[in-house]
Amino acid sequence: MASSMLFVMGCSQVVQSGTSGTADGADAGLAVEVSSLLWETLLMGTFVAGALFFHFYRTSTAQAEARRIARKKEAELEEPLPPVVQSPKAYKPPSAPREPRQNQRRRSSGESRRPTDTELHRKLNQQICAQDSAFRILDLVGAHANDLNEVNLATALHRVAKWTKREARNPESVQANPHWRTLLVLVEAKHRNFNAQGLANGMWALATMRVTVACEKPLLEALSTEIVRRLDSKQFSPQAIANAAWACATLRFRPMDLLRGLEREAQTMLGQFNPQDLANMMWAYATLGEASADFTAKVARAARPLLRDFKPQEMSNLLWAFATAKHPNHDLFEEAADIIIRQAPYLNSQALANITWSYATLNHHHQRLLETVSAAATPKLRWFNSQELSNLLWACATLRHKDMALLEAAASVVTAGCERFNPQDVANTCWAVASLRYANGPMLDALARAATAQKSRFYPQAMANCLWCFACLEHKSQALFWAMSDAAVAQMYGFNSTDLVTTAHAYGTVGVRIPELLQAIGTAAARRIGEFKPSALTMIEAAFQKLDFEHEELQEALATVAERRKSGALAVGRAAFEVGAVPETSGRRSGSRSD
Repeated sequence: MASSMLFVMGCSQVVQSGTSGTADGADAGLAVEVSSLLWETLLMGTFVAGALFFHFYRTSTAQAEARRIARKKEAELEEPLPPVVQSPKAYKPPSAPREPRQNQRRRSSGESRRPTDTELHRKLNQQICAQDSAFRILDLVGAHANDLNEVNLATALHRVAKWTKREARNPESVQANPHWRTLLVLVEAKHRNFNAQGLANGMWALATMRVTVACEKPLLEALSTEIVRRLDSKQFSPQAIANAAWACATLRFRPMDLLRGLEREAQTMLGQFNPQDLANMMWAYATLGEASADFTAKVARAARPLLRDFKPQEMSNLLWAFATAKHPNHDLFEEAADIIIRQAPYLNSQALANITWSYATLNHHHQRLLETVSAAATPKLRWFNSQELSNLLWACATLRHKDMALLEAAASVVTAGCERFNPQDVANTCWAVASLRYANGPMLDALARAATAQKSRFYPQAMANCLWCFACLEHKSQALFWAMSDAAVAQMYGFNSTDLVTTAHAYGTVGVRIPELLQAIGTAAARRIGEFKPSALTMIEAAFQKLDFEHEELQEALATVAERRKSGALAVGRAAFEVGAVPETSGRRSGSRSD
């Protein structure tokens, strides 16, 4: 078009120049002929240019339309099938791919074809994996419920749990989606077609989603039974075995056939387990209380060569599991201590607290480890939660490790935020500082206020430990002792002999006389007088005497016990005299009596 316009403008200039030139010449007729010829040439060129433009325009338009039609056909082949509205119970499994008939009509080149089942399932799996939200995956499940095979279902269940965890969503909000129930119904219907990895991933997904065992028990039992049925076929990888065990422990689901089968299968392939699998496997069985001594010993032997490859979280979980199972392994803990000492500056609060707690629970004292962990934890105490802080202090007190820098930092944190402590955390903190003889007035006042505010939530042992702390450190808090007396009287039926002695000794030490509490303690002690050791009875009697309180029933019970002991001692002495032997005493050996 532009070239045609230039051509027209050039011809016009030529005509004008020719006209002006001939106007001055002698032959005017010749000028007219030249002018007419130029105009004819101009018109002819314009016509040719227009024809060429129209031809090119028509050709380009046809090509664009052809490309649009081709893209439309491709989009029709790729778009998902329309949803089928049915009840979840009415879903049918997809039919098997049909073989082409011999007399089947041959399709023309322009005819579209429906994808086969295999292609459809592959495309559905790609669509499931392409979604970036748990809700979008569930919407896809609802739209194609009739077309999903076992691979699609296993993938969908796994990725719903994965995205829920990644997005830090509340699992209950995802479970409220109506398509979640559709997914579980389909999984239960087709779980027998899952492969080994799909079964283990299904268990992992249900645990990650924190399903209620009572509600999903049929599905959990179905998956467990199928896993047990296939364990002997050696289809399960170490990760699949560890994930299935982890799922049972997370849900507190105890299918004993599955647990025993997983343990038996794991023992045959522990050499193939990586650090995460070993830590998860041991954590699961310790959490469920099913870790046998033989199994833990084998796990320790498999873990020791890999300790340098354990991440801090895996290391703390492994040690926590051994401590929870009450199966000490000296070599494992010694080798782990050397690695933890190097990793200590990079450990988070949970790892520091759990590792120290594990060593204290098994009474495994490692001085360098305690010093290193204390130094690493001191500047991080502000990020410890109440349980981690109380467990760390409890561990240090149990192992008799008194680090003043750690205690002073802990006192500041406790004073500023102990209102967030629960009764167990308050009691453990109190017991720890009292055992270490660390009396910090502001911290004790803060703990007393926290205990007073939660007095009705304390159970007997925690209550007795808390009172013992203030008595041991001679920190007299009238408000705390009076508040705890009401709670103690209300829960006196739950006090054992140790709790009774500790409570009576605490009130006697601080000199707080509360007749109602002392009456309840005396009555409970008199009725269970046979459970007390002589030293414990002496402590109760001394506390009552110090508070100037007499309990007739307790006095009669004490007199009866004293009488029995006296008669028992006489009987033992008489019997020894008759057989010619002298009872062994301090500083004297037993032997035959000489005549």
